[in-house]
Amino acid sequence: MEDQQSVPEKEPETQEESQPENPLRTLSENVLKNYEKLLYDALIISGSLEDTLQNKSRPLKRMANWVLIVVYLVFIPRYSFLCYLYLEDEDTRTFWQYYLVDYYEQLGMFGRCLNFCYIVFPVAQIMDKLLLFLFERNGRIYFISNIFTMFSETQVDDGIHSNDSMEPDDPIEGPSHREDPVIQEEVLSEEDKRQILLRIDNYVKMSRVLYRISTNATHFYDYICFPLFIYLKQPSIPVAVLAVLNMFANMYAEHNVQVHCITIWTSYLITAEYFMFRIRFLRAKVKDMKDRFEEEIVSQVISLYMKLMLEFKIQDLLLKHLLRNLIFLYIAELSLMLFLVTIDVNPLLRIILVIPPLVISVSIVTTGLFIGQVHSKTVDLYQDLNHSMANNSPNNVSLKSKRKLLQAIKLLGNDEVDGQFVMGLRDGSGPATSSHEIFHLTLETVTYTLMFLQMTYV
Repeated sequence: MEDQQSVPEKEPETQEESQPENPLRTLSENVLKNYEKLLYDALIISGSLEDTLQNKSRPLKRMANWVLIVVYLVFIPRYSFLCYLYLEDEDTRTFWQYYLVDYYEQLGMFGRCLNFCYIVFPVAQIMDKLLLFLFERNGRIYFISNIFTMFSETQVDDGIHSNDSMEPDDPIEGPSHREDPVIQEEVLSEEDKRQILLRIDNYVKMSRVLYRISTNATHFYDYICFPLFIYLKQPSIPVAVLAVLNMFANMYAEHNVQVHCITIWTSYLITAEYFMFRIRFLRAKVKDMKDRFEEEIVSQVISLYMKLMLEFKIQDLLLKHLLRNLIFLYIAELSLMLFLVTIDVNPLLRIILVIPPLVISVSIVTTGLFIGQVHSKTVDLYQDLNHSMANNSPNNVSLKSKRKLLQAIKLLGNDEVDGQFVMGLRDGSGPATSSHEIFHLTLETVTYTLMFLQMTYV
């Protein structure tokens, strides 16, 4: 009897071992592990993505974030004072630049612009980090974790029930859990998931190459300016020690700024890709609904639409603030580039001066325009829903499904709110991430900057 009972106990183990490995599962584990490491190295998350969703963090990484903020809080007043000195007479400026170790002054006007950048970028990064701290503490960094939850069974506290109202301005209150831990399995096809993972992998590899190149390029200025300062000024030993400490602090800050900016901009692109795939999948279902306007298909389209709107709402809680910071940084860099163009210097030197802010401005506006495609895809979704409703008879569907479908069409086509968009939903205030709004913002920035420069020179 004992021998007969031991045989069936081994059969399940043999069956489990013989199961083939899921290629999509293996791909997702490798890609998301690399993406998680990229975010972790950039100090955007203080633990793994799963720890972040469960409101956990690693103390050392959180401490590193606060140390970086303290360094920035020392840098910002220092460089603000150095920029203020440009308004003073030469004797006063030379005195303070010596004791504050302003070795970027050796590069002339370009060095002064670098001092200005040491104010703009740390301020932007501090604002981003404070927002990330606030939302990470509650496990709500959705624009980063939505990709992770698509391939994970971890339940996410999104604060929204599936039967909530779809109005974008409704308050989101009260903790709740998704009833289905694998809800994302229904909103994307297997091929879409595979394509998203491959694109994430390409974005991660590209980001690592870009921030290494940009960091080394920025350090190059320190390698030039520091020896020139020591050679020309011949400072005392305390000032020389302060110059050495300042150089290492500058290089540490430059590395973190570059890594943070490139990594978080990459996460914006990945989030935009994710929602564009979601909308494309939904539009394919709407196309099926045009051919067969039946209760089952209409209910499926409505369900997919409601899930998409819920994803828009929860990720916009944080992302709309981060994207505004991105747009403000774009305004500052574009104004700086226009200022450098107006300087009367050698044409070759002008090109060297303009290249850094031009590259940053182009990178930011390209990121913003790519994100703006989500709004364009949302408008296309509205047109598809509207055409399908107009060209088909609603007699085959229930009155409840008809009312929900009309509510979805009305929400997507509502023009009563101010035309500001964040990832497809109207926000109503602040800079937008639609292509139309970014174009107008660029024209306004150029106009006002040139007017200010003309008034200054006159």
